[in-house]
Amino acid sequence: MKITARSLLRGSVAAGLTLGTVLSASPAKAAACLVDFDHRFSLYNLYAQARNTFAIKTAYSASAPLHSVPCADAPDQEAAGNCYYYREPCTGIATGSIYVDDDSGLDHYHLVFSNPGFGEADIQACGFVNPDGVGSGFRKRVNNQCITPTWNEEPRSLMSHLASQWIKVSRVSAAGSLPFKITRINVGGDTPIQLWFRSTGGAWYSWSSLAPGNHNLSMPSAANLVRIRAAEGETGPYEILDFNVEML
Repeated sequence: MKITARSLLRGSVAAGLTLGTVLSASPAKAAACLVDFDHRFSLYNLYAQARNTFAIKTAYSASAPLHSVPCADAPDQEAAGNCYYYREPCTGIATGSIYVDDDSGLDHYHLVFSNPGFGEADIQACGFVNPDGVGSGFRKRVNNQCITPTWNEEPRSLMSHLASQWIKVSRVSAAGSLPFKITRINVGGDTPIQLWFRSTGGAWYSWSSLAPGNHNLSMPSAANLVRIRAAEGETGPYEILDFNVEML
């Protein structure tokens, strides 16, 4: 597979550089940070814990019942750049958190439930529940009984709303943006993705098509931004199960 850089979103100019064949599928390797959308603290601080799978732009609020509010209701936080869709801490405040945000102007993506009990038949049988007035969430079927789950303890994966939706990944600390590499990514579902990264020197590189499965990536330089969407020509949404980040 030949991996080259080209133009990206909204007229961004990509450098004419070539990575070469650097992709292989193999078991996951240890890395500094695993982002798997299962982090309890991260899900708890996402508005309504994405209990209906909708991950919307969120702002932290110590006074809110669930410590978070929709960013649309917190214009001061929006202006300060303190909103997020999903952010997962790594090894400490100084090393920054990994932010996984919509980058297509949509108001959400989906964090779908991975465990049994949330299938289509289960949802039809059990429906929704709103125990705290914050919003309706999926109930879970366990041993043919419908229960209210602890939503932030349920494993998830990221599902795009559309094939054309761009998701961006960045590493952010109190001091600002920090460099990183994605060393491995696990693509779920049946839709291949394309993955772009902007090096700290400003050049864009890409993998044009990563099939569903687990892929080790060899980024030739540190990145300050990664963007992901479905591969060209794909029409269905895509799914990201998890990825590893090396913090530089």
